[in-house]
Amino acid sequence: MATFSEKNKMSLFVGVPGTAKTAGNISTLTSGEIGIFTRSKTTRLTEAAAVAGGEFTLVEGKGLKTPFTSDVISGANVSKVTRAVAVPATEKVDYIGYNTTSGAIEAINDNLYFVRLHIDQSITNSQGGGILVKHGQYKSDATATQVEVADGLVSSFINNFSREASKYIKFERVTNSTLTPNTTGALTVVNGSKYVTAATDIDNGGSVAGDYMEIGGIAYKVVAYNVGGAQVAELDIPYQGVSNAALAGSGFYSVASAAAGDWGIKLTGLPLKFSVGKFNYRKAKWVTTLQGAGTTAVTEAVGANPGVGTYEQAAELEFFYKGNDGEYFRMGQPNIFPAPVVTDPTATYDAIVIEVVEGGEGDVTVNKRQKQYMLLIPNATPAWADGATADDITDVIEDLCEGKPVYGGAVTASGGPLATGDLAL
Repeated sequence: MATFSEKNKMSLFVGVPGTAKTAGNISTLTSGEIGIFTRSKTTRLTEAAAVAGGEFTLVEGKGLKTPFTSDVISGANVSKVTRAVAVPATEKVDYIGYNTTSGAIEAINDNLYFVRLHIDQSITNSQGGGILVKHGQYKSDATATQVEVADGLVSSFINNFSREASKYIKFERVTNSTLTPNTTGALTVVNGSKYVTAATDIDNGGSVAGDYMEIGGIAYKVVAYNVGGAQVAELDIPYQGVSNAALAGSGFYSVASAAAGDWGIKLTGLPLKFSVGKFNYRKAKWVTTLQGAGTTAVTEAVGANPGVGTYEQAAELEFFYKGNDGEYFRMGQPNIFPAPVVTDPTATYDAIVIEVVEGGEGDVTVNKRQKQYMLLIPNATPAWADGATADDITDVIEDLCEGKPVYGGAVTASGGPLATGDLAL
């Protein structure tokens, strides 16, 4: 289970994509709509009625169930407001040698190429945590070529990783060799299969075994054409991409063209297993190092980034913060309760966090209660949170918390006073 840090209490409100905006009392809220009401919760606040420092209540509609409501919040006690707009997650991409723009694999005769991948396992990984070291290797012959080394290393990587419990890196070849244009009909490719079929002309009208077929920008060596039936090509390695029943082929690289071009190996991270409360959300990360590769270089093209406001992050927040509102059964597998029911696997979320500090006097000392209220709003912004819609919640919050520090706002990015438009989504 993912863990988070909070002070005193965090209350989480999750919006549902596509929910309509209503204008009446709490009973009119649609399921998954977030509204802002007066202290008594009988009247919905509008921009005109929202006064800086005024009191308000956040409410999330639950359909036929009892709406989820916050404590009464005083705008005067708000210490700051933070806005975070969704950012897509990215998988890590490294290149060895040619990186689709420049670079090459240095061809060295009778040489052992050794590539180490230092893979981040994280301290919570069931395989022991820490760093796992995996490798790919190839011993070149007396007349080494770039394509030969690329073939050997890719095959070594795929074989060495085939015994892993789950697939988290894929290995592919890229080249700037001269491409013979495609004449093949649509291809049918299946992830993990060495066999590719086409509607017509699988060999591009002249390709032979030993040439390389380009599929989706990736080079695959053809072992044989028309294997086990017409319009079937057998590849030297399993297809690494996403299965597709109608993928356009790009053409082929002849043996001579392949020998004349620069080659590289593309390493791409794959989504890791995720299950709320069981497998934490994270991205595949590793460091690539070369030994005995001469001038061959590693290009770190794209870094692994978990993103902001992804479904996985939103689901983990919902699962964790249920505990603040009575759901305390959060034990690990197998005593696990159902995954969150509000967050949508197809959605990404923007967030608004309102932080409040309330005073409280004890017998000897003055205690302060700190509370946070997080609103997860679908990035395909519903009308009730759309700044272009009259009396949406972002505009009402701006009025209630006017002048308070805002971070990540559309206008003020680093702690300036909250003003109109700062929370626009």
